[in-house]
Amino acid sequence: MLTFLNHELQAQEFLTGQFSVADIAFVPRLVVLPDLGIDAGLNRPNVDGWYKRMIERPSIQNLEGLTSQFVAGI
Repeated sequence: MLTFLNHELQAQEFLTGQFSVADIAFVPRLVVLPDLGIDAGLNRPNVDGWYKRMIERPSIQNLEGLTSQFVAGI
């Protein structure tokens, strides 16, 4: 999945080109990966960039269960 996501993000900053509900819906799936020992951005520069853009957004930091303290530790 991460390799596919990296390929899809190759020519765009967000999943559908512009920030959308698709990004909001998908990012929680990546937030839990470090707890599982998975570095989603490792060797996937497009995923890494997308993820960093996402966790900087106030709308993502304000998601229930996703605090700025948690995000800052990622």
